[in-house]
Amino acid sequence: MSTVLWANHLIGGHVESDESDKWALHKHVDKLDKLAGAVKVGAFSSLLDHTDLQFNMGDDELPEGMESTRELKARDGVWTPAGDALAILEGLLDTITTEKPRFGLMKNDYDAVVAELTESIEYARKADAAGASFNFSVVMPLYVTKTFDASATTFTILFSIISLGSVVGALLSARRTTVGIKDVTAGALMFGVSMLALAAAPSLAVSFPLAIFMGFASIVFMTTSTAIVQMRAAPEMRGRVLALQAIVFLGSTPIGGPILGAVCEAFGARMGFVVGGVAALGAAGLGWNARPRPSVVPA
Repeated sequence: MSTVLWANHLIGGHVESDESDKWALHKHVDKLDKLAGAVKVGAFSSLLDHTDLQFNMGDDELPEGMESTRELKARDGVWTPAGDALAILEGLLDTITTEKPRFGLMKNDYDAVVAELTESIEYARKADAAGASFNFSVVMPLYVTKTFDASATTFTILFSIISLGSVVGALLSARRTTVGIKDVTAGALMFGVSMLALAAAPSLAVSFPLAIFMGFASIVFMTTSTAIVQMRAAPEMRGRVLALQAIVFLGSTPIGGPILGAVCEAFGARMGFVVGGVAALGAAGLGWNARPRPSVVPA
């Protein structure tokens, strides 16, 4: 998928964004519209604004006097009073948590949809309290559109290649019979190296094979870290430990999203990969330090 959603609010002609990628909400817009129509709370898609996407896909320059697409969104964007947007989002969340519909055929994105809706509701509440307007901007990740000056189609291809690597990583991980700290460490190390390599890629032609490696490494790290939690946690604590792990993976998005957004805006999309790569290498270092060591028997 080549695009994601960011939540925004407009007040006094100034646009602010949470800069947190909401891929699940964008992926399931049609499903969300059907659910919203069933309870008559208003279409979810009515909250979407394509100003940023249309600008980045075109060859146009910003209008004279404007320095960023935020100013363009403030002038030309589709905005909804935050209170009305809040009613749509809360109605959807209530329906989804009550009916528990499935989002996706092969993989159920239910948890991700609920998490992103909850995050968006909190953002809309703050906007409503400030008397602001609200929307979701449809945006393309910066790595392809800005670093290599390519299109949405190119990013879709790159994303598909990453997914190919993920499939290979998942199949190989499924063959494992045991998982230890060294396996999690190796996954984190490969993930960090792959992100740093992708950050240094001089062209899209080089990025494509590196994307396969990154997709492979990301799945190896995720599957090994999940497996070791399941295997080593006490049976009565397994559900709670997995819930904490889900919070780490999904709940940290509202924190990491704005930070990486600010980093990429200031230093470019490559720096976002650098930050992620360094973090993964740091995790690998912690894993290496925590590995079992052979006991030393005094002579």
